[in-house]
Amino acid sequence: MKNKNHIEKNSVQETLVIPLYGRKMCTEQFPNLFRDEKAVELINRIDYDFSHLEKKSKSLGHRFGALEVEALEACKELGKALAQ
Repeated sequence: MKNKNHIEKNSVQETLVIPLYGRKMCTEQFPNLFRDEKAVELINRIDYDFSHLEKKSKSLGHRFGALEVEALEACKELGKALAQ
């Protein structure tokens, strides 16, 4: 694999990579409900210490947050379908 893109702590890039990581985790934790293969691909190309996010991902609150992401995506899809 090519060199990974490095993300510095306390940077704008770090704030942008956190929701992307959430989408990756949601894809892995709830594969029948949510799929974002691009998020998985991009996270795998980033050089960043995700250990603090991995610890949080095991919490019940984080899992509900991941489900909330899925609910929002489902609402968007429903809105598109109804608009047609």
